[in-house]
Amino acid sequence: MFFSFALSPPPLGSNMSEKKKSMRRRSIVGASKKPQPLVEVEDIEDAISFSKDETHKLRVSLLDWYDLNRRDLPWRTHHREDEEKQEEELERRAYGVWVSEVMLQQTRVQTVIAYYNRWMQKWPTIYHLAQASLEVFFPLLFHSL
Repeated sequence: MFFSFALSPPPLGSNMSEKKKSMRRRSIVGASKKPQPLVEVEDIEDAISFSKDETHKLRVSLLDWYDLNRRDLPWRTHHREDEEKQEEELERRAYGVWVSEVMLQQTRVQTVIAYYNRWMQKWPTIYHLAQASLEVFFPLLFHSL
């Protein structure tokens, strides 16, 4: 799905204060060592702004795309409607996402899935992990990924 919005950005520098303008000036790096003229560079946030309607359309389009194309990953669980277990489930889910984020810093998603599943079977909550001995924990941590 391709997204397009008809946007007309404000003229360059129109919304920028003099202080911001001076902070955005950069020298052009060229092949020669002669001093190069300064060029004003503007952040995209200063040049383009979306209306509330455009923001809503973009958000809906992105979420629709995600619903159709997301990968099923073990740390992406669905919420249950059971009020009684909701807090416990949110805590467990937060822990699972945290574990996946730490693991994903080290390697690829496909590699992490098997390690994540074994990790969560062994230490399903932060409380289980806190009870683990260092002798068991460290070899798994440094050898597995």
